[in-house]
Amino acid sequence: MSEVNINLYFGDNSGAGGTENDPLTPGATPNPDAPEQIQKKPNEKDTSFSSKALALYVGKQALNMVVSRVGTMTRSNVKQQQVNTAMKMVGYGVAVSIHPLLGILAIGADTVNSILDYNEKARVEGLKLSILRERAGNINGSR
Repeated sequence: MSEVNINLYFGDNSGAGGTENDPLTPGATPNPDAPEQIQKKPNEKDTSFSSKALALYVGKQALNMVVSRVGTMTRSNVKQQQVNTAMKMVGYGVAVSIHPLLGILAIGADTVNSILDYNEKARVEGLKLSILRERAGNINGSR
């Protein structure tokens, strides 16, 4: 006994018929082996990825807006810095969990950036102190 698949289409009969070559649902072709599964045409774009990316972007923007206002709401720069550091650590954790090499590179790049910032601040502070020392020496007349 041979296996027979019967596909039933309910709807408007005024248009083209509902065959495998010309389905009633454009962009979907019934699978003869499993009619409940629908095969997408190759030229169709998968919109689920773009909608997920958009939702992720909007969520990230909303989180950034809330996180950036913590210092203003609490009137504490220290609290804002703690929240920023916590968010950075969460970001590193996510980056390492997604792709360990890229996560480690991100941590390394941030470490190098922090070292450069620290050295620049130390240089500027040393320059300020040397100017203040010179002024104090000129005022006191001592050398």
